Amino acid sequence: MLKILNKNYKVAFFIYFLFSILYLFFYSKFFNLSFGAIDKNVKTIKKIYSNKLIEIDKKDIKVMILTIDGIISNPLLVYFQNKLKNKDKYDFILVKIDSYGGLLDSMMDLVQLFYSVDKPIICYVYPKGSKALSAAMFVLIAGNVAVMSNDTITGASTPLDLTNTNNQTLQNKAIQALLAFSQNLANRRNRNYFAIQDAIVNAKTYTSLQALNNNLIDFVLDDPSEIFKNIKNKPLILDTGEVIVLKNYQNIVYDTIEPDLLEKILITLANPEIAYFLLTLGFWAIIIEFNHPGTLVPLIAGIILISLGLFGLGLVSVNFLGIALIIAAFIIYLIEIKASTYGVSFILGTVLLITGTILAFKNSNIFYKPPVVFFLTVSSIFLIIFLTVIYYIFKSLKNKPKFGIESIIGKQAKVMAIKENELIVKVEGDLWSALLNNSQELSKININDLLTVIDIDPANLKLIVKKEEIKKDINN
Repeated sequence: MLKILNKNYKVAFFIYFLFSILYLFFYSKFFNLSFGAIDKNVKTIKKIYSNKLIEIDKKDIKVMILTIDGIISNPLLVYFQNKLKNKDKYDFILVKIDSYGGLLDSMMDLVQLFYSVDKPIICYVYPKGSKALSAAMFVLIAGNVAVMSNDTITGASTPLDLTNTNNQTLQNKAIQALLAFSQNLANRRNRNYFAIQDAIVNAKTYTSLQALNNNLIDFVLDDPSEIFKNIKNKPLILDTGEVIVLKNYQNIVYDTIEPDLLEKILITLANPEIAYFLLTLGFWAIIIEFNHPGTLVPLIAGIILISLGLFGLGLVSVNFLGIALIIAAFIIYLIEIKASTYGVSFILGTVLLITGTILAFKNSNIFYKPPVVFFLTVSSIFLIIFLTVIYYIFKSLKNKPKFGIESIIGKQAKVMAIKENELIVKVEGDLWSALLNNSQELSKININDLLTVIDIDPANLKLIVKKEEIKKDINN
């Protein structure tokens, strides 16, 4: 009996073991191929993402460096949009952050831009002493890799009411919207949502080590090159579907992309202090125009300054700013027509027209965007034509008038009659009253003498003549 039970036990154990093997096989085959397994096994990734897996194995890896060292604003977003158009030249995008934060909408748009980039984005709070506070914390977390240097901080992300209305309902709406946004961001980047929540609700601030321990970042490193050593052979899943694996490299080629001149100006205008100052100047300029109407110069300056101030505060887009400058340019053209400024208004208006046109089409969603060269060419042609006209106008002013009363200056005047203190002279068939420039020579003047017109007395409509060499008119 014991032998039979022992035999059945062995058979049952063998069947159980066989079913266990089959269960583990099918479970791993159909259910365990999740995104969590990707971080553990590169071979599994190759099976799942064989068509999207990109392995970087080269001598030199190229890294584009973009910088956030001020207010997160619409101009900063424009800077990132423009520079990321050339992302295909690089293997990684490194975003250096040192910011107190900025506008909520601009931050969300920047994070959305990160989602659309098909290159790994490394967000790095660097160097030591830097910060990623308020809106900048979400930009840090939005990177495919989040890194902080030692002695840096992040957090304190409670949204502020810039209107100072103390409306608790609006404040709660902003907080709840930001919490929902953070929940999606935390899920996408596998971050600690509760630590983010604490930074939003309670303005919690984290040191770099605290951020690492709370799973807000991946590494605490002081050298940018150490980042690539730590992500080597670790798959990075992009939001566009690609999986990037850095296999081997020898050198890192950094390329720091600075904002161009126009972007620097726009980023500078985004400073709240400068924006408020421009708004104040603009309002005062308009008040001056109302008190002393007529020139329209303060009005135009006011429109431009107020537009720049509203743009700096993030209340209007860069495209609206461009439209405002175009309107100001046409008003200046009208001033040139009504009150000639010898081309100064036209030149200023042309500069505003070119700048405004470039800004109006910058990063707009229209289907066709004319190239900048087109605007510059057309505007330059009109400017050259206008300057040519102005040149010939000034040149003609230096010539003697050919029409009107001034045209007879320098002509010969024939004496027709002599009165007590004046002469009657004929100039080109017309009779004029004339005065000698030297009245003492009046006794020496005779009928039919030829004199020279040197000036005109506009008050009395009399010619001023001068005695030259006295000649007799033989033809009378």
